[in-house]
Parts: sequence; structure tokens; C-alpha cells
Amino acid sequence: MLRQLRPVMERPLEPQRVERRVTAILAADVVGYSRLIGADDEGTLAQLKAHHNALIGPKISEYHGRIVRTTGDGLLVMFPSVVDALRCAIEVQRGMVERNAQVPREARIEFRIGVNFGDIIIDGSSIHGDGVNVAARLETLADPGGICVSGRVQEDAQGRFDIAFENAGERQLKNIARPIRVYRVLPNGAVPSSAPPLPDEQSAPAGWFHGASRPPSQDVRGKSRRAGALQVFFSYAVMPIVALLLAHYLIVMKFDLDTAYLRVFSLVIPAIVGFTLFWQAERGLGAALLLGATTGIVSVFGMLAIVGLVDSTTVVPSSRFEWQEAIEYAAGITLATTVGSALARAIGAARSAIGGH
Repeated sequence: MLRQLRPVMERPLEPQRVERRVTAILAADVVGYSRLIGADDEGTLAQLKAHHNALIGPKISEYHGRIVRTTGDGLLVMFPSVVDALRCAIEVQRGMVERNAQVPREARIEFRIGVNFGDIIIDGSSIHGDGVNVAARLETLADPGGICVSGRVQEDAQGRFDIAFENAGERQLKNIARPIRVYRVLPNGAVPSSAPPLPDEQSAPAGWFHGASRPPSQDVRGKSRRAGALQVFFSYAVMPIVALLLAHYLIVMKFDLDTAYLRVFSLVIPAIVGFTLFWQAERGLGAALLLGATTGIVSVFGMLAIVGLVDSTTVVPSSRFEWQEAIEYAAGITLATTVGSALARAIGAARSAIGGH
């Protein structure tokens, strides 16, 4: 018997073939599911089932999706293309706005959705891999009723929908080795998040409208970009100017202290501004250099104006030494802003490298 089995036992095992595929993945999750279940478990489950039967399931079928995994409050769905996955996500969110219109705010079921396009491993009826993990992490970044997508999805979908995309910057997602460029979907030409939030009584999340609509015009997109640039300019140029002028007035004019204190403030304040400019707004060194130069030049002339008004002297530097001092002061502010931004970039890169190991 053993002699008969030996040839079979000694035969080398064939490696198991792994099926891989590049596909679009949609991950969805109910916002505040535990709270909803705690308040009314039967009502919440009935609502969720009704939404699935009337809206979510039909939309997934319409756009050729396949449900891979379901949890109590979540879905993982495969689609043959980015266009199909994003169309399904958009129509589900629009449909949920209509279905929630008459539901009290505290009882509404709202979804967060993440869409990614990437490589996956198919294991029977389940899927695994980096592409799936990224979709799940994108879903957690979405606003209630909103959609977040990866940079690859944005590239493939740009110009094919009546939506715009807001660049949310590169993010280091949990358990993902590389930084992922994240975009928020802004349907129907909605403005970026720099716009004021919707009032509480508004039933729809920002930018989600139901019914027919037209693609956003270049003018609308241009206004959105300008609004974001103005917000950055105000936050990282105007505010530091105000802080530096106030410091100059208090240190030099009010308390008559040594100007060394002002020199310290003129470096510390712009360095902090440059650091937060990259850390929060994720702007590059070019923006830091431009805003630093603006801050430096305006602050110098503002300080000269303060001195001129108080002492009744000329506002323009009257000697070569004063010109040299003014230029050095402005250059110091510019350099400090840029160094602060570069430091934030270096720390962010180091954190990404550590997270990848």
C-alpha cells in the first residue's frame, strides 16, 4: 500500500494559481450606524433594507456591479470600470437625498462611499489586496452623504460627469505603504469646502442635488479655484502681516524694547505659518516663497508707515542703512516662511517612509 502511495506523495505540489484583476472597487458604510441601531434597531434595519431593495441593489445591477461582501452597515462592490462605479455611487447618494427628505435628521441613514481602481486578488467569492484596502480607507474620509476617490479614479472620470473634484491632497492611509492622492466629489459644480457650510435645515450634503443637471462650466470651476486661493492668501499672508505689525507696535513703539525681540518674532511667526501652510493646505515651496515675500514686503512698509505716523517722519527709508535693514527684514520673513514649509514637507515624508516599513 505504501509502495503504491509513494509516487503520489513524492510528486511535487503544483503552486496554487492566484487570480488577479485590475478593477474598480466601491466601499460604502452607514454613518453613525451604532447610534441608529441603539436608538431604534428594528426601524433602522427596516429602513436599510428598504433603501437596498429600492435604490442600492437596482443601481448596482444597472451598472454591472457585483456585491462581494456585506456587513451590518457596509458594502463592498466590484465594477468593470471606473465610470460604472462612480455613476452608481453618485446616483445612490442623489437617491438617498430624496429618500431622506421627509425623515427626521436624527433618524436618517446616510452613506459614506469610497471608490478606487486598483489591483485585487480574487479568492472564490471574496476579494483582497491593496486596491480593496484603499477603497475602504477612502470611504472613511468621505463626508456623510459624500464620495471620496483615489487619484486614478479622478484621472479616468474627469470630464465624463456633471461633477467636479476637490483635491484633498496626498494622505497616508492606515496600513497603506504609499501616500494616496485623495479627491472629494463635488457634484453639479459645487464649490470646494472653503465655502460656508450648509445650514442645519438643509437636507442635502454640500453640492448634492437631485434631478437633471448640466456639467459645471469652466467659469464655475475657475471661481472655485480662485476662492480656494483667496482663502490660502488670507490665512497665510494677511494674518501673519497683522501679527507682525502688532508685534512691531507693541515691542518697538509701545514698550520701547530692544528690536532683537522683533527680529525673533519676525522669524518665528513666518516659520510657523510656513509649516502650517504645507501641513494643512499642502501647498508647495513655491506658494510658501510667494506668500513669504508678500508678507515680508507688506510688513516692512507697514512698519515704516507706523513709525512715520507716530514720529511724523518720512515713510520711505532715507538712508542706505535703512534700505539694507528693510531688505534684510523682508528677506528674513520670506526665508523663514519657506523653511517652515520645507520642514513640514520633510516631516511628512519621514512619517510616510516610517509608515511604509
